[in-house]
Amino acid sequence: MALFEHSACRKDTFLTDDAAYEAIGAQQLQLGFLTSKGRTSGRSKYGFNICVDVRCQNSGTYKASSNNKGRYKSSTKKTDCPFLVKIRWNSSIARYETHTLSEIHNHAPIQEPLGQARLRRLTQERFGAARLRILVKDLSKNSSMTAREIARQITSEYPQVKMNDEDVYHIRHKLRLENRGPHASTQPPESRRNVPVADGTKPKKKRPTLRDLQQKIDHLEAAFAALQQQLPLPLPPQS
Repeated sequence: MALFEHSACRKDTFLTDDAAYEAIGAQQLQLGFLTSKGRTSGRSKYGFNICVDVRCQNSGTYKASSNNKGRYKSSTKKTDCPFLVKIRWNSSIARYETHTLSEIHNHAPIQEPLGQARLRRLTQERFGAARLRILVKDLSKNSSMTAREIARQITSEYPQVKMNDEDVYHIRHKLRLENRGPHASTQPPESRRNVPVADGTKPKKKRPTLRDLQQKIDHLEAAFAALQQQLPLPLPPQS
């Protein structure tokens, strides 16, 4: 069993446990390893965590059961990886400290980062989702560029970002939804216009909204006011 050890993890201080976890994850990501939060022990009287374990995504072992006997054993990624870093609250300095208990990985780093959806998502989140959408939107204005070419151009200009053509399609889908509104259909107009109606069925009527009802009331009030203007004035009562 190959062991991969490094000394890049060092003791450091952070204001929050999330900031410490992000720093550990970013450092491990550069080495080709993905981390996850493990056990959280202890809560202060103010509600924040006292100690948080950070482990490799390959930590733990495959646990067979009667329901999945041998079914997923060959494809599991669990290697009982011993990597472990603890994030602990130090009340004397009012900061979180990282304590590396094991820097060893018993498995090889990721060789194909573009094939790992979680790794791509982490790099994109750290780069900035809004910033990435702007880049994809600007590059998509060039109709001659394919989604794969857009992904290659972004990753070449920003090596810290990992993405492929699937991510570009996903971002374009989000942009279309933002432009059309949350309740818009994702199908093209031609496909919605020519949808056949089954025999013996009636198309569903759109349920009126409060805005539609208010518009109808305003229209009726305006029509009633115009009708009143056309009627002759009533004669004064005779004494």
